[in-house]
Amino acid sequence: MGKLRNAFNRFDNAFLRLEDKVEELMQERDELKKKYLLAESNKENLKKRYEKEKEELKKFANEELIKELLLVLDSLESSIKFPKESALIDQDAKINLDLLMMTLEKFGLEKIEPAESKKFDPNFHEAIYDKEVDDVEPGIVIAEFRTGYLLNGRLIRPSVVAISKKGKKKKNG
Repeated sequence: MGKLRNAFNRFDNAFLRLEDKVEELMQERDELKKKYLLAESNKENLKKRYEKEKEELKKFANEELIKELLLVLDSLESSIKFPKESALIDQDAKINLDLLMMTLEKFGLEKIEPAESKKFDPNFHEAIYDKEVDDVEPGIVIAEFRTGYLLNGRLIRPSVVAISKKGKKKKNG
């Protein structure tokens, strides 16, 4: 009976060691699974970030070219504002202006709405001076000198404006 008990104890000890080893291997497996899932998650996040950056690059790749073309746009706009000897010249300039604007709009360019009579917004306007104006509250755009533009929703040139400032009250005499 002693031999049987010894054999049973050895078997029991071996079984306990195996259980410990199985538990250890299961913990190691769980850790490796967590690391794998984290690596997969990081890979997906990097992939999404890369795609987003790629899209941003596409959207704004032409920004410098478009900024340069805005000078041409400004020139065409100003040539239309002042009367010429020939209406045909004005008509041609207007057609060219419209074609250029349509082309630039295809690439994401949009005009900022005219600012006159609106509240000054430093996110879209650049004030070059302020002027006292009766019956106009301070901080209102009173003149726009240059049109502002957005490229795919991002400001590339602010509207250049003049704004009202608080006037001095006149004394009634």
